[in-house]
Amino acid sequence: MKRKDTNRMQHSRIWICAALAAAFLLVSGCIVSAANVTISGTVRDVFGAGVGSVTVRANTGQSVNTAANGFYSLSLPEGWSGLVAPEGSHLFQPINYHYTNISANISGQDYIATPQFFVYLSTSIYDSNLGDLACADYNNDGFMDVAVVGHELDLRTGTLKPKSRIWNSSGTGDYSDATVGLTGVQDSAAACCDYDNDGNIDLLIAGDTGSALVTKLYRNEGSAWASVTSAVFPGVKHGALAWADFDNDGRPDVLIAGESASGRITKLFHNNGDDTFSEVTGLNLPGVSHCSIAWADYDNDGRMDFAIAGVSDSGYITKIFHNDADGGFSDIQAPLTGVSPASICWGDYNNDGYLDLAVSGERSDSVKITRICQNTGAGFTELDLGLPGAVGSIVWLDYNNNGKLDLAISGTGLDFPVICNNNGDDTFTTYPITVSEGGVTVWKLKCIDYDKNGKVDLIASGESQTGNPTIVVYKNTTTAPNTAPSAPSALAATFADNTLTMSWSAASDAQTPAAGLNYNIRVGTAPGLSDTFSGMATSNGQRRVLALGNAGHKLSWQIHNLPARAYYWSVQAIDGAYTGSAWATEAMIKPDTTAPTLSISEPSVAATNSGPVSFTVTYQGASSITLAAQDISLNTTGTATGSVAVSGTGNTTRTVTISSITGDGTIGISIGAGTASNLAGDYAAGAGPSSTFAVGNTAPTVNIGSPSSAITRSGPVSFTISYANVNAITLAGSNITLNKTGTADGTISVSGAGLVERTVTISNITGNGALGISIGAGTATDTFGNGAPAIGPSATFNVDNTPPVIEISSPSETAASSGPVSYVVSYTDADSISLSAGDVTLNKTGTANGTVSVSGTGLTERTVTISNITGDGTIGISIAADTAADALGNSAPAAGPSETFEVDNDAPSLMIGSPSVNYTKAGPVTFEISYSDATSVTLSGADITLNKTGTATGTIGVSGAGLTTRTVTVSDISGDGTIGISIAAGTAADDLQNSAAAAGPSNTFVVDNTAPSSLTLSLDKDITNGPDIIATFDGSTDDNGVTYELKVNDKPYEAAASPRSVAVVKLDDGVHTIYVRAIDPAGNASPEASAQFTYDKTNPVVESVDHTPKLVSGGDLMDVVVAATDNFEVVSVIADGVYLTKRQDGYWAGKVSTAVGIGEHTVYVLAYDAAGNNGSYAWTYDTAPAVGLSIKAMSDSIILAAASKFVFTIWGRVTVMNDSDSFFVNDGSGTQMRVKWPNHGLTNGEYVSARGVVDLSSGPPVLQAYMVKRQY
Repeated sequence: MKRKDTNRMQHSRIWICAALAAAFLLVSGCIVSAANVTISGTVRDVFGAGVGSVTVRANTGQSVNTAANGFYSLSLPEGWSGLVAPEGSHLFQPINYHYTNISANISGQDYIATPQFFVYLSTSIYDSNLGDLACADYNNDGFMDVAVVGHELDLRTGTLKPKSRIWNSSGTGDYSDATVGLTGVQDSAAACCDYDNDGNIDLLIAGDTGSALVTKLYRNEGSAWASVTSAVFPGVKHGALAWADFDNDGRPDVLIAGESASGRITKLFHNNGDDTFSEVTGLNLPGVSHCSIAWADYDNDGRMDFAIAGVSDSGYITKIFHNDADGGFSDIQAPLTGVSPASICWGDYNNDGYLDLAVSGERSDSVKITRICQNTGAGFTELDLGLPGAVGSIVWLDYNNNGKLDLAISGTGLDFPVICNNNGDDTFTTYPITVSEGGVTVWKLKCIDYDKNGKVDLIASGESQTGNPTIVVYKNTTTAPNTAPSAPSALAATFADNTLTMSWSAASDAQTPAAGLNYNIRVGTAPGLSDTFSGMATSNGQRRVLALGNAGHKLSWQIHNLPARAYYWSVQAIDGAYTGSAWATEAMIKPDTTAPTLSISEPSVAATNSGPVSFTVTYQGASSITLAAQDISLNTTGTATGSVAVSGTGNTTRTVTISSITGDGTIGISIGAGTASNLAGDYAAGAGPSSTFAVGNTAPTVNIGSPSSAITRSGPVSFTISYANVNAITLAGSNITLNKTGTADGTISVSGAGLVERTVTISNITGNGALGISIGAGTATDTFGNGAPAIGPSATFNVDNTPPVIEISSPSETAASSGPVSYVVSYTDADSISLSAGDVTLNKTGTANGTVSVSGTGLTERTVTISNITGDGTIGISIAADTAADALGNSAPAAGPSETFEVDNDAPSLMIGSPSVNYTKAGPVTFEISYSDATSVTLSGADITLNKTGTATGTIGVSGAGLTTRTVTVSDISGDGTIGISIAAGTAADDLQNSAAAAGPSNTFVVDNTAPSSLTLSLDKDITNGPDIIATFDGSTDDNGVTYELKVNDKPYEAAASPRSVAVVKLDDGVHTIYVRAIDPAGNASPEASAQFTYDKTNPVVESVDHTPKLVSGGDLMDVVVAATDNFEVVSVIADGVYLTKRQDGYWAGKVSTAVGIGEHTVYVLAYDAAGNNGSYAWTYDTAPAVGLSIKAMSDSIILAAASKFVFTIWGRVTVMNDSDSFFVNDGSGTQMRVKWPNHGLTNGEYVSARGVVDLSSGPPVLQAYMVKRQY
């Protein structure tokens, strides 16, 4: 047994020690120290050689330098997390490695180190993508500016929108918006060129505005930009634009490809030289989108060819088209791989004098490629030189100034843009341009020398990892200097058949072989100008664009269809870094020509009186015409003379116009010498005299005869018009003006023929007054076109159409009941009067009527009398027409209606209004009495009778004045019943003494002096915390109905309906009373009912929480005691979801199950009052691990050290003591332990388990148990 016990104790000790160790680690949070681990690898260059002296550093500070062979080994703590990255002047791939909780050595963490040829440059250009870049010195300040088209991020709204801008460079990396008002486009393309040879770089853009596809040309006018609306192109998106002079006429033409509204297109537009472009038809070029196009004279034949790549309707293509010199192009059938989206560019990468083509994009099998299509002089060979494939952009440039063209590549498929260094042996070494902007996809990449230091920088647009647009400038940091090539020499030129042929000797360059140089020409009409063929460079040779020269690799060039004149030209050489040499010494060529000639046409008319008369002057062989008025002499006879003007433009004709001609005779012209010259400076001789024209200015004569009648009513009346010295008479009604007085009028007609006279007839004459005529000028002409003068006014004749005037006077009386009433009828200008009763009409209203008679003699008036008048209404008269006439038969018109008089045989009327109220207790109540047609009102109280029911009664009063209203007031009202009124006859009369009739009975009002019966009232709650309480009331009755009023406490009564919600939130805590009463229509109130409630808005307060035991194991029960108070009463307490019971001492108590898990726990105690308010209390307790062990183990020092951090469980037989709150437990280990457990009720020999904490405060350990269980 002892051995068994010893083993048991040892096992317990081991178990508890392990548990204690874990617990101490958990409580203290210590980390056990561990051994270091290493991260190792090698830093190599692109050729695999190690790179020494590179610092590899962790972001927590630990670092190590690479050895000479590039190897490093960095020591870090086991479990370390963070970043490790190399540092230095190189670019490293990857930028860093990220580690998490490393627990073992890690090797093979290698980096590739490459030289840093470019650095990121921050600019103020707004970010953009889905578009294009066009770099040029737009404002001619010597620094390269940038045109940006595409999606731009609106910083105010955070949205993307189409935008096009030109950003002017300061040369320091700062850019400013030129604000030129370009149309915003996305999915766009841009290309710059001096299309009009004015020395300013212009811009062509194409894309989607969001609502339409457009292609727009903008002319750079130096200080401003203008949209060239006359240049009409098809709108495209996902396209490309490229300028070149395909027909060698000195004017750049444009090739446009992309997705139009009608499908994919590729179209060439010829520059007409007048701001218009014409499509070159019949080419049958394959339409492409997501494409790239590039011009170049690939075969050095002096004509611009082009390459194109993209997706066509038949699939992916890459094709080269040869310029056939007849306006057409032919596919050379080069075996090239089709790609889309595509980027292509020309450059002589092997310096053999033939331009090679670089192609980048995605094949139809989704593989991204970059190929060099080598120009052998006899064709093209596509080379796969291991260049990285991408969908984006490629450009040729000599970035390191070693004379060999390198290739920059960007786009999807690459983590960052790269520069492929040309090794000179058909191999390339690829270096990253930068790795610091990882996650940026560059779509467009263009060359730019932003700081004018002779080294090619790069500018790119693309998209960040978040999908936002971005613009990035990469500054070239290489150290190798670049010197400009020498200027070409031995310039020579010929001019024949309107073709200028230029040639020169090759230039040399310190870096680029002579065969790798290309050339750029300028041609102008004066020294230093390039208005015939623009070289897009400054006078000292600095390039305004970074591109191949316009003459390619040739040492000669031609421009066709030029006028014969003097031309000034020069040429410069351009190296692989696009640096231009100085211009060669300018040369001039002047073709041999003959002087211009001129001729004068016949005059535009043979005879005239004032002109204008014109001569056409025609020139042959002129390039400039300066003919002006002072160069012209008038050849005249007689008194004829005039003024001279010259009009017209161009180099072939002018118009000489002679105007303001006067006098009589003839006029012709002669022209002096020197009015035109050719381009060689030869001047035209004079010309003349010309044919003449006749001039005459004596006008014909005209006369108007007297009218055919001196007076008339309606006509007709005629005038005879006589002419002399005429050869044509054109007199018509429109030439004649009627001279009128008063209201006289008529219509005009003209009759007659021959060259002597006409008759003017006036008919359809109306009105009163006089009529005559006047005749305008020009109704006849002589042989010189002189018109007859105006004449008039003529003699007049009178027109009389005025009838006699008739007037009706006012009636002799304004009102009558039976009459008689008379009117006086007056006549003016009458020679006879025939008025009788039959001519008089009575105008009547209502029932008024009477009989008519007429009296009187003479020619001035008559009297109309109306008698026997009856009825009510009004009477007036009207008189018929023709009751008088004058001597010419004009009849008097009708007259009337006259003024009326009133016929009155009706008495005044009265009306009793409704009572002022329907219900009353004591009054007063009023009735409004309304009278009409009364001239006197005598209403008094004696005329009024009260109509009463029941016991209702009152006294009567009358008030008011005037002829329309009185007020009857019933006051001192008492009793119950109804009251109305009646009014006796004779209380009003009119001016004819018609008396008013009686009126009534009126409407009645109710007299009510009996209050409503009592009512009942109940509330939905006795106590509440708001927001309202519902009052329900009913039960009151009254013969006339009731309404209810309610109030709270001593507040005023307000109208209310049951049930009524009463807001209580503004009341104080305490008892409140609601009162309700019933009101009848008369205002009688019932006895009030009342009910009380308690308002409690104060939360209970949990004052304290106590629990035992203080240390407990998770899941065990513990006793909780809570003290809570309320201003009224606490009705429930909840501790961690357990409802507690209120004890007699006022505390709330219960048992709560502890949380599972070791450590501190916070739970909440909630106390509620009867109103539903609650208060909370955050209560915290600790749980500890429960450990079972033998009693003998209790003496172990390690276990005793953990007594305050653990709950212990022991098992054994019970030995009771005299103390009812304690007993001993013996587990057979030879040692017993005292257990405290109040009122345990155990007996000797029972087997129990006891759980609790160990108390070491006095003597041997004692288990303070909080749980004892009998074990059976």
